Amino acid sequence: MIKTLYVKVILAYLAVTALALVTSAYAVALSYQKYIINSENEKLIRNGQDIIRMYKEKGVEEVNFVMQGMPYFHTLLLHVYDQAGNHIYEGGRKGGEEHELDSSEFIDSILSGGIYRSSKQFLVGLPFDIEDRSLALVLESRPDDDLGYYDQVLNSMMWLALVIGTLLMGIAARYLVKPLLQMKRATESIAKGNFNISLKLGNRKDELGELAQSFLYMTQEIKTLENMRQEFVSNVSHEIQSPLTSITGFSKALQHQQMSEADRNRFLTIIQSESERLSRLCDNLLRLASLDNNSAPFSMEFYDLDEQIREIVLSLEPQWSEKEIDIDIKLPAIRVQANRDQLIQVWTNLIGNAIKFTPKDGKITITCKKRIDRVEIRIIDTGIGIAEEDLGRIFDRFFKSDRSRSKTKSGSGLGLAIVRKIILLHKGFIFVKSKPGEGTMFTVIIPDHPKERKDH
Repeated sequence: MIKTLYVKVILAYLAVTALALVTSAYAVALSYQKYIINSENEKLIRNGQDIIRMYKEKGVEEVNFVMQGMPYFHTLLLHVYDQAGNHIYEGGRKGGEEHELDSSEFIDSILSGGIYRSSKQFLVGLPFDIEDRSLALVLESRPDDDLGYYDQVLNSMMWLALVIGTLLMGIAARYLVKPLLQMKRATESIAKGNFNISLKLGNRKDELGELAQSFLYMTQEIKTLENMRQEFVSNVSHEIQSPLTSITGFSKALQHQQMSEADRNRFLTIIQSESERLSRLCDNLLRLASLDNNSAPFSMEFYDLDEQIREIVLSLEPQWSEKEIDIDIKLPAIRVQANRDQLIQVWTNLIGNAIKFTPKDGKITITCKKRIDRVEIRIIDTGIGIAEEDLGRIFDRFFKSDRSRSKTKSGSGLGLAIVRKIILLHKGFIFVKSKPGEGTMFTVIIPDHPKERKDH
């Protein structure tokens, strides 16, 4: 079994070349028959007409004697047939040695006054009358030596072309296969965990060059995913280790007998808080995993979006009331088709973040606009804002735009990642605009289905 592409390319070339040679030989043969034989026979007819003219002027015997000494006559065979179809004379090539023709097919047609042209060989026949006799002149050209030479040259050229073409194709095939060999070695390197590869392909613009560029792009994407995986594992480990450390430390502290009731209650409160934090982290991880695998239930239903957002704002009242934040809600009656439970998670995360990062006496504005085919919800706060260099990463898992807030603000950095995933599952979009110290605006766009809504 042929396994290497290099050998396959060579064999394919040989097969195509052989087919091309056979086809070209057949075409040359047809051309040879159609043009060369016809052209040569026309010359023989003119020669025959000259010979007949000389016969009529000087007589048969004298003309035959003269023609024996003519150089071009040595490549011809001359036959004369009488009215009964009998072969009465032969002269020409090889000193006039006897050479019978299978003349039964065409002699009668010549004697009846027609000119015969063979389609397979250099052979013509002409009728003529002399001394009250009807005769047939047949001329046959047999340049066997010359044709054999040309056939030999043609065959030699064909074999030489085949050999040279094979050698050149071998070099070209190696050039074509070289990028594939490089990619094979690069693949083996990637399998071992080394993503720092390079393909020295110059400026190739062909399909193999495009394939190599796509391979490099794929490698960079795999490298990015691997880095994200490692970062994700590191972040998960850190987020889990931090509450576990607190729980372990305060649990050991509770084992001491000499401890005030106030300290004991404070330690228990911390343990409970860290346990709840760890539980929320696990819940978010499981939710993200189910969203990624599309294993979470995703049933669409029609419901009032404005009422849903108002209920979430009311459920978060202890947080925004404690900070005396002004909540401005401008929501017209809106009915959408979506997954109710998942959008509850979206509004809870976005409004909860707005409350968390808006200082005391700040303001949060929630608006909604209906478009022809979509609904736009905006949540605007006057909080601490997000740095411009962090805007492109705030939806990444475990990313926290304000590095210092991790010390003072609770959160795992998974909330916005969950929000984006849910919005994408609804075939919607989410955008963010922010300036440090001025606030942040999240815009959520959800497709609307007015026809279906009217039916309900």
